[in-house]
Amino acid sequence: MPDLFLASARSLRILLFAFAALGLLLAGLLLFARRPLARLLRAFPRHTPTGWLLTAIAATAATYIVFHAPLGRFDVIKPLVPFLGVVLFFAFVWSLRELLAVRALAACLLLAADPILDAILWAPDDLLFARNYATILIYLILLLAALLFLYPWLYTRILRAFARTPLLRRLLLVLLILLAILSPLTLLA
Repeated sequence: MPDLFLASARSLRILLFAFAALGLLLAGLLLFARRPLARLLRAFPRHTPTGWLLTAIAATAATYIVFHAPLGRFDVIKPLVPFLGVVLFFAFVWSLRELLAVRALAACLLLAADPILDAILWAPDDLLFARNYATILIYLILLLAALLFLYPWLYTRILRAFARTPLLRRLLLVLLILLAILSPLTLLA
């Protein structure tokens, strides 16, 4: 059992440093490459290859999670799960063509929460503040992902609001820098 706690503590530390790196990367892009970043973000929702790639990642992740989950009396269908993953991919691509990249990104974010919350759950109690901080961040990401999945047009509205309002861009920059600073500091508390 102690190995599980050590692995989870290491996973939580890696996660928090990944949050810090992501915050620094996005803040740097926002500061130094605002125009190319804006072009990429505007083109993202309707970029078909990106949508297909993210859909394939989401379908693979969902297949993996379901295949390794205890299904109880439905364990007899486990041999069909890889086939159902392929069906899920094509169903997604066919039925959600409009703004597929945004929906697929949201699905990837929703599915990424499973292993992250599992690592947070099994982390030792001496990292309580870090566990709570990471849990709050994950649930905020889940809320954003759920909103983007259900309302993909919200992505373009948010983008337009940030393009029009310099105050929102500065606020986002401050939040990203805070994310980069606070994430590793929570390990000290």
